[in-house]
Amino acid sequence: TVAGLKKSGGFALDTETSGVDPMQASLVGLSFSGAPGEAVYVPVAHRLGPAGQQIPWEVAREVLRPVLEDPSLPKFGQNVKFDTMILKRLGIVVRGITVDTMVAAYLVNPDGNHNLDLLAQQYLGHKTTTFKEVVGTGKKQKDFSDVPLEVARDYSCEDADVTYRLAQILVPRLKEEGLDSLFEEIEMPLVE
Repeated sequence: TVAGLKKSGGFALDTETSGVDPMQASLVGLSFSGAPGEAVYVPVAHRLGPAGQQIPWEVAREVLRPVLEDPSLPKFGQNVKFDTMILKRLGIVVRGITVDTMVAAYLVNPDGNHNLDLLAQQYLGHKTTTFKEVVGTGKKQKDFSDVPLEVARDYSCEDADVTYRLAQILVPRLKEEGLDSLFEEIEMPLVE
């Protein structure tokens, strides 16, 4: 996995957490995509699933740190500020973030909705599995750490894959529309 990320030339990352507050939420898993249609999931804190199918965070952190902290390896994310805040709290300072697909989509279409599920439909013609479909809603909503490992894996890998593919579409669009300098010199530095 790590060797593949190093060779990818750039990859999308996504975190799955126990909540939406990056200063309070616990990390449940991470997914990575370095090519269209390919993604991997690293489970670190699921409560459900067979023993031995998770990697303790301390081990995952040390294996992933060199890749995530490598500034020369481009990284993409959807609302990547959330992911980097979670990882920073847990001892990894992500470097080399070049694309936030939410920010790129905003620049291309400021009046649109920049939700990953809607961007996937708009740019890829792909209907994603939504977060609500995975965790439920209302009184029946569960913590992501209680989602069965296989369901969590598929959901998270889809998010990383979609983010990767969106980056491949949106970055050229920014260039075509003369927005690449604004994106690269002002918007992306503000993400950090």
